[in-house]
Amino acid sequence: MIGRFDSRVIESLGRGVDRMDEGEDQTRERNRDATQYIYRGDRWTMGWLCGRRCEAIRRPDGKCIRGRNGNMLVRFTSGEIVVVLGRQLRKVSAAPR
Repeated sequence: MIGRFDSRVIESLGRGVDRMDEGEDQTRERNRDATQYIYRGDRWTMGWLCGRRCEAIRRPDGKCIRGRNGNMLVRFTSGEIVVVLGRQLRKVSAAPR
């Protein structure tokens, strides 16, 4: 259930970010900590992905990229961008500041 995204798609996600006003940009930075997840995986998942920390990739308007069937586009700490099952993601609580 994991797929790799074409680099052209990833590049197109960044377009329009420069058009956001300062208020949206600050809100997005605050919510960034709230989008950290641990990917649990399932029996078909590659072993090196199970239990790893990842963060949701967002659209220019600040929403997470979700598929129709519950998949989610995430970036792992190693920098790899993959599509994973949203049900297998567990949100990591933000560290107190």
